[in-house]
Amino acid sequence: MRLIADRAFRHAGKELAVGDAFDANNRDGRVLVALNRAHLAEGDDPPAKASPKKEAPATKRVAKKAAKKRTYKRRDMKAEG
Repeated sequence: MRLIADRAFRHAGKELAVGDAFDANNRDGRVLVALNRAHLAEGDDPPAKASPKKEAPATKRVAKKAAKKRTYKRRDMKAEG
């Protein structure tokens, strides 16, 4: 990802001045843009957003079965009285 520095800062061991162009990986680039330290260079496409992964329905069913089955009786949860 090609970026241009908006402020003077140190990145990847190099001291950058305002207006310097530099390369950064997608993760660092998103962070620097969010912190207003840099902006995307002309002609550089913004990084594609990854879609959130969904848990498989079968895994949910297995987790519910495991939660229902008890290996011993829990007497500490009963109300006194």
